[in-house]
Amino acid sequence: MGIFDLGIYRISRNSDGVPTYNYNDPFAHIDPLDHNDKNLIDSKISLNSIKSEYLTDTRLEFYDKIISYSLENGIKFDGKDILDAGCNANCLLEEISKKFSPSSLTGYDYSKKTIEIARVISPSSHYEVFDLVEDNPLNQFDVIFCTQVIEHIPDAELAIRKLLQLSKPGCQILITVPDGRIDQFRGHIHFWSPESWEIFIRKTMNVKNARFHFSNGELGNSAIISLP
Repeated sequence: MGIFDLGIYRISRNSDGVPTYNYNDPFAHIDPLDHNDKNLIDSKISLNSIKSEYLTDTRLEFYDKIISYSLENGIKFDGKDILDAGCNANCLLEEISKKFSPSSLTGYDYSKKTIEIARVISPSSHYEVFDLVEDNPLNQFDVIFCTQVIEHIPDAELAIRKLLQLSKPGCQILITVPDGRIDQFRGHIHFWSPESWEIFIRKTMNVKNARFHFSNGELGNSAIISLP
């Protein structure tokens, strides 16, 4: 076939839109919507599961890369009110607290149990149970991180717009998602290619005079949005 069939996130040579290759999927047992249901998460998550599944060397190295990438692209931490939206155990803000002097550090997560565990693991921050789809912001921030979160949220557009509501004038927002061309985890709902990611962010964050910086690499697909 000489023409590619286009899907929302993927390209296939198969006219049915299904990949033409077979592979052993270790995540075949996962239902994406159940996997991201906060009530199910609250019923299963524990301090031990967070430590074994989340506090890995790979995860901590990822946060070091987030900090370095932020500094390289002009995001400053000292004296800033900083939010990690979808913070989980909140190791990102904990690392920032060790190296910089922000005005405040806040972690939001939609899982009440996760927030309780984050207070134990990363005590330097303030925490709130906050759903990027269902809840309305009461506070605003100078710097917002939302790393490896949006791919889990069914209404991704609403979640992105909620980040804008959480932003002070001049806020810098760093969002990362996995590269959808290579990501195979069934627990993710969305799979953006680098190209569709940029289209999605520019369309959803339609803010006059905002500046955008996109990258694809060790962080997956990333976007830095600098608001006016």
